[in-house]
Amino acid sequence: MSREFILRGNVFQVCARYIAPSIIGMAGLSVYVLADTWFIANGIGSDGLSALNIVLPIFGLMGGIGLLCGVGGSTVFSIARGRSDERCNRPFMTALLLSGSAAAVFTVAGLFFPYRIAEWFGATREIISYAESYLRTVLLMSSCFLLNAVLLCFVRNDGAPRLAMTAMVTSTLANVFLDYLMIYPLEWGMFGAALATGLSSLIGILVLSLHFVRGRSNFGWEWIMPGWSDIKRLIPPGLPGVVTEVSSGVVIFLFNMMLQLYAGNTGVAAYGIIANISLVAGAVFTGIGQGIQPVVSTSFGAGEYARIRRVCIVAGITAFAAGALCCVGGIIFAGAIAAAFNNRGVEALTRLTVNGIYWYFPAFLFMGGNFAGSAVLAAMEHSREAFFISLLRGAVLLIPVLLILGFWFGLNGVWLSVPVTELLTMPLTIFLMRSAWKRFRGPGQ
Repeated sequence: MSREFILRGNVFQVCARYIAPSIIGMAGLSVYVLADTWFIANGIGSDGLSALNIVLPIFGLMGGIGLLCGVGGSTVFSIARGRSDERCNRPFMTALLLSGSAAAVFTVAGLFFPYRIAEWFGATREIISYAESYLRTVLLMSSCFLLNAVLLCFVRNDGAPRLAMTAMVTSTLANVFLDYLMIYPLEWGMFGAALATGLSSLIGILVLSLHFVRGRSNFGWEWIMPGWSDIKRLIPPGLPGVVTEVSSGVVIFLFNMMLQLYAGNTGVAAYGIIANISLVAGAVFTGIGQGIQPVVSTSFGAGEYARIRRVCIVAGITAFAAGALCCVGGIIFAGAIAAAFNNRGVEALTRLTVNGIYWYFPAFLFMGGNFAGSAVLAAMEHSREAFFISLLRGAVLLIPVLLILGFWFGLNGVWLSVPVTELLTMPLTIFLMRSAWKRFRGPGQ
């Protein structure tokens, strides 16, 4: 899709062309971990499920760095194109350098420290062997996860959102098949689940490489040694994503600690189900944010501020509708969700999961708007405000709310902390969006 289509096409059509594939692709990508959850829960058992939830913060950290490099670099790339710079390899090479450096650190950690890391994240004696096996494999394949994340963002911003969607859906289907193959017929356990996820990312990379084969890429490999100025420009727009993902890992750790206190490993397993289902909802909201990011960044680079405002309205309505659907659907089908991850019929696990869904899922009514607001601000290089929203809802507000409600109301307070935090963050998101609009709009707009 051309720059002219983004800047001159019907706003609803432009948003649909970018948002719909991004939502479908991100929702499919979230099934990576969800498929692992389902197959591990039913093929290995609740100990394997607890171990998976213990190591989820590592996924959050890798996902955050992938967003930092991918969203940050592709935002700079899109703004440059909005200013009619038709080719821009420097942001791409900067993103590759940063993600490659992070992958090297993860690989070393996977080679030498998986057991110690599993201990740090709270793995008990009963589940640490499961956690170590999964963690080692995931860390050793980190380069696949990070390269896939970077390419997804750049291909989407380079006018090929459908190819990005195809890559995510293809890799998700591959992950489901490989999970089944490696957990059931091959009986490779946690190692097989992690290997399936890594190989699926590699398949996604192969699909995304078609963008280069077709000769439609406006970015590519060019030996450039990025300077500190390149890195400084890339980091701010990508920082809200990494804050969200990393703080999510911290929150998962705290949730696990409090749930161990109130409900033992069964509580952690219940949270594993809820957290992984909520990943799908979060992926939908991320898809909305990443879908509008190329449109907002290109429009911002071209000085089309009134267009950005119309895009924000479309994104806000879409985010609220998606949040309401996730909330209502989750509550209606709470029993079915719990049963799907509990084929051994553990009554305590079902009871804890259903109760948790009732208290936790109303968060989706407000979460989508906060995601979308942060994404729009970052796409306009208004990164300080976007960072603040992500930090507030991800840690600064959520952690004290979690601790206070948890100690006051016990288990129900733990579940309730997320919707309360999202609700408290929403007025600030609206205020910062209005302030940003007043600062950036052109004369008379």
